Amino acid sequence: MTDTTATASVLPEFRVGNIVSQTFNTFFGNFLKFFILGMLLYAPILLLGTATNIFGPSATKQIAAQDVNSFFMTFTLTMALMALSGAVMFSAVTYGSIEYQAGKPVSFSGMLKTGIKSLVPVILAAIMIMPLYILGAMLLLIPGIIVGLMFSMTVPAIVAEGHGPIAAMRRSRELTSGYKWQIFGAIFLVSLIMDIVMMVFGFGVSAVSVSMHSSAASTIGSIVSLGTGGATYGVLGACIASIYTGLRATKEGTSVDEIAEVFA
Repeated sequence: MTDTTATASVLPEFRVGNIVSQTFNTFFGNFLKFFILGMLLYAPILLLGTATNIFGPSATKQIAAQDVNSFFMTFTLTMALMALSGAVMFSAVTYGSIEYQAGKPVSFSGMLKTGIKSLVPVILAAIMIMPLYILGAMLLLIPGIIVGLMFSMTVPAIVAEGHGPIAAMRRSRELTSGYKWQIFGAIFLVSLIMDIVMMVFGFGVSAVSVSMHSSAASTIGSIVSLGTGGATYGVLGACIASIYTGLRATKEGTSVDEIAEVFA
């Protein structure tokens, strides 16, 4: 009995500040790998969005001016592309983050292979989670947030534990139980920091490009969008992975070295 109490007492606490710190430490420790992979996966979305202006201010005019079916086909294709790139990115960054936190070298090819390998189960899990999230959001905002938090560890459970989509959803629910609002706080703070940085950066770019020719300003705007999209992918992926390793340590006493053994 004494041994059990002693073991439980040394389990690390799950602290929002630690997760935020670990997130940015992991991201900047792998900046080029995460950033480049994020840009590569975000580029097709940006190109399609720019070509079709699907998210532009004139999108509603497009619906009125062209065939509605054609417009929504483009919209669906864009959403599908976002889902595919997001699945690969978050799986890849989960792998890279766990390896980095375990003190192991992170290979770009290893990240990409893991992302592609996990694509099908992650997409299947997302298909099952999305209706639950939408239903929760339709009822009230809070239930939708709770559903999102409940299944937020699904990708790490697939990547680091080899679960299928349904088992990974169960595992995520188990891991997040009792810690949903701490998880929310960590994701919120990381997102807020990113939003502030992006806002300041955007103002700086706008100030520089205001005197440029419209085509040059447009090119710079596309490059900035690509960079910010890649960085956002990388930071949020590192955040989810850091939450996962934090929960495993707090709830189960599992070190990140033990988690990383699955990749050996």
